[in-house]
Amino acid sequence: VLVLPDTDIEAAAIIAERIRHSIENYLWAHSGITVSLGIASAYKTPCLESLAALADAALYRAKSHGRNRVERASNFDLCAAE
Repeated sequence: VLVLPDTDIEAAAIIAERIRHSIENYLWAHSGITVSLGIASAYKTPCLESLAALADAALYRAKSHGRNRVERASNFDLCAAE
């Protein structure tokens, strides 16, 4: 879990992609390990309760869509889960 205060979903996606890329560049050369990340944002929305569950669902989508990628939960998903 990485908590990014005052960060919207777009900025979180950029940070997550940088993390994924850094891990890929470091570990891929050594072992072929990749990373998938799921992100969700509650930036400027009252929908907070299901944030971890939505990020987890986005992570599983990333894994099912080929791994080594970033998937995000949309704000619609976040509010719909409440």
